[in-house]
Parts: sequence; structure tokens; C-alpha cells
Amino acid sequence: NTLWAFATQVRQPDDELVAILTGLAVLRDMTAHDIANTLWALATLGRQPDEALMAGLMERAFAVRQTFNPQDIAQLLWALATFGRQPSEALLAGLTERVVEVCDDFMPQAIANTLWAFASLGQQPSEVLVAGLEARAVAVRGDFKPQEIANTLWAFATQVRQPDDELVAILTGLAVLRDMTAHDIANTLWALATLGRQPDEALMAGLMERAFAVRQTFNPQDIAQLLWALATFGRQPSEALLAGLTERVVEVCDDFMPQAIANTLWAFASLGQQPSEVLVAGLEARAVAVRGDFKPQEIANTLWAF
Repeated sequence: NTLWAFATQVRQPDDELVAILTGLAVLRDMTAHDIANTLWALATLGRQPDEALMAGLMERAFAVRQTFNPQDIAQLLWALATFGRQPSEALLAGLTERVVEVCDDFMPQAIANTLWAFASLGQQPSEVLVAGLEARAVAVRGDFKPQEIANTLWAFATQVRQPDDELVAILTGLAVLRDMTAHDIANTLWALATLGRQPDEALMAGLMERAFAVRQTFNPQDIAQLLWALATFGRQPSEALLAGLTERVVEVCDDFMPQAIANTLWAFASLGQQPSEVLVAGLEARAVAVRGDFKPQEIANTLWAF
């Protein structure tokens, strides 16, 4: 509870305090909720647990796997994905079984975070788990928030797994556009483009209007995903939105990484849009700076764009 309080307040505790609290964890007495809260708090605070603590928590999690509730499952898997730590096959199988048992109690945040975690860990969830969470998502569709919609669609797209048509229609129809962040917009469009799901005119118009409103908050990955999605759909952005995103690229070009550089330039070329000299000069300079990180496809797409 102490770590959860610091994490919820986005307040970093003293290093010594974290070491003491995690070192004192009496693992044999921990409940599923204690384990989930501890790992969620450490992940939120960016504090990687040491191997001994992680091993102990995972062993205890397996022992109490039948007592996890939906929020605990989602928090545990989200934390592991955030740490980049793979659960054991036995623990993942146990949690999968538990999801199926309690899927009727899942709420949108837990649905989105569970599917996001599986996708981020590169783990393919079982058909029964996905079917259960899809059905539950339809049942609680009125409670989804923009980030939960975006994360759910992103998870399906990342796993190259087609969601149920009804679920896609419901989630995209529910998009609360006025509350969407730049990241939500980019993730939603990237996911739909990856899944080959063309958004209808009303949804696209709303997303583009919202994108223009929050254009100053786009980061490099968001810009690249948005432009890549539009190019994949063959949809032209408005002149105002393209001008706003161009200005934003110039502002944050020093934060671009190879994939974002390649996808941004590829999108401009695919849309038949001529990027400004300042944008090209900025991305060229950045490409030189991060030249050691380019992958073959990124090299090919960048050269193709030119």
C-alpha cells in the first residue's frame, strides 16, 4: 500500500525506502492483490525489481493464482510487460485459466491492459480467453475510455489477430473524440490500418478534427503512426493538419528514431505530398545521428521515399 500510494501520486520515494520495503516483503503471506499492487507500483515508478524479489513474487503469484481478480490479473501482466519480463509458462497458463473463469467481471481498463500486456510480451492468448474478453467488451462497451479503446485495438493489431466485427464497430463507434490524446488517435488509426479496417467517414472526420486540435502534443512515434495510417488508407490529411504536423516534426525532430523517420518520409511520399525543406533537412540530420540503429526495412523505406 505504501508503494501504491507513491505510484498513484506519481511521486518518487527515497531509494533507501524502496530497497527496505521490497527487501521486507514477506512473500509467503502476500495475497494476489498485494503482489499485483507491488509490481504495478514498481513498474509505474520505473523501479526494476531485482531477480530475487521477482522470482519470489512470481512463485507466490503461481501459488495464489486462483484468487486473482480481473484488476489484479491486469495489473500483474501490465507490470511484467512494462518491465519486459516474461512470466513462466505455468504462471501464464494459470492466469489464462483464471481470466476465463472471471471474464464476466472484467471492466474496460482490465480488458485493455490484459490484451495490451499479452501483445507487448509477444504472447498469443488462447482463443477461449480472447472470445471471453471480446464478449465482455461488448457487454461493457458504454464504459470504454479513449485510451482503453486505442490499447484494445492496438493489441489485436500487434498480434495480427482480427477482432470480432461487432467489437470493432462498437469500439470505433464509441470513440470519445473530444477526450482523445494524440497517442490515442495515432494508436487507434495505426491499429485499424494494420487490421485492414477502413474507418467510416464520420469517424475519420472526427479523428482528424481532434488530431488538429492536439497537434502540438504529438510525439515522433505518434506523428509517424498517424501519417503511416493515412497513407495506408489512401486518405489525404487536410492542409491545416499536414501543416501542423510538419511544424511539429521540425520541433521534435531531434527525438525521432529510425522507424519514425522512415515511416514519416514513406507516408509523405505515398500520399504524394512534398515535405518542406526544413522538415527534410531536420530528419536527414537526425538520420545521420542515429544511423547505427537503422534496420534494413527502415533503410529501404527511407531511400524509397527520397
